[in-house]
Amino acid sequence: MLKYLSVFVLFFCFSSISAQDMYSQQHSSESSATLYYNTKCPHCKTVIKYMNANNIVVQMKNTSNAAYRAELNSMGQRGVPVLVVNGRTIAGSTSIINYLKQNQNVLR
Repeated sequence: MLKYLSVFVLFFCFSSISAQDMYSQQHSSESSATLYYNTKCPHCKTVIKYMNANNIVVQMKNTSNAAYRAELNSMGQRGVPVLVVNGRTIAGSTSIINYLKQNQNVLR
């Protein structure tokens, strides 16, 4: 029984990567930035909408995935959205959008 539970847990962890995560991982070489987000977060949706409207592509990490949430927590961050650009951490939708507006050429 424990063997089947372990297999289920592993499957669940790896299957929680969304299609958006898969797309961004394939195109992550185009960007040196990562957006930590959650699909249930309205502030994250605002940032993603802004990025889509402005053709900004970054690596996307949905924190409903435990591994991505652990990464975010290891940076001292607990909430989303968080954008990490070249080691710089920008938290909150307003701060992220302002950064993207002021640094338009960094992520294109």
